[in-house]
Amino acid sequence: MTSAKGYTTEQYLLDRAHIHDTLTYIYYAADSREWDLLLTHVLAPEVTIDYSEYFGWEPTTRTAKEQQKVWEDVTNPMPKTQHVITSIIPVLPAPGANTSIPEKAQAKANVFVHLSKKLENGETIKTRNGGRMEAELTRHPDLAEKSNGNPWRLSGFKAYAGFDENGAEFWGTK
Repeated sequence: MTSAKGYTTEQYLLDRAHIHDTLTYIYYAADSREWDLLLTHVLAPEVTIDYSEYFGWEPTTRTAKEQQKVWEDVTNPMPKTQHVITSIIPVLPAPGANTSIPEKAQAKANVFVHLSKKLENGETIKTRNGGRMEAELTRHPDLAEKSNGNPWRLSGFKAYAGFDENGAEFWGTK
């Protein structure tokens, strides 16, 4: 998509803010259990998630609804979760008269996660981990009305492990 003015500074700054919001909503939705936000503010119609560094799984492509359900089913049994995303760096082309408005973007961020759950014996088990994510986002103007004008949706991400405390025991992969 190219406008008569190219990719303006205003559009560039708005895209950066929208991408920041899209990524922040991933973890806000999980921690607040507001699962519909994943569909209205976060996920592209099709999304590829790659947790191979944490769990050894192959990257998986699902519809937005399927991915929302996976995250809901994994998280809901946990009475407390806390996800923190920080240092979000959207990667967009520099604005300019000869630059097209981007339809795709990347972003990098640091993520920290604290989870707890009750075991069958009544004890509580906790895990903490942190690392970074590399996200792919696509512009979906048709979805912008659902999220206060934000057209950017997560179309994929890869999680990179930084540290993991008690993860294998927590997830039962020990």
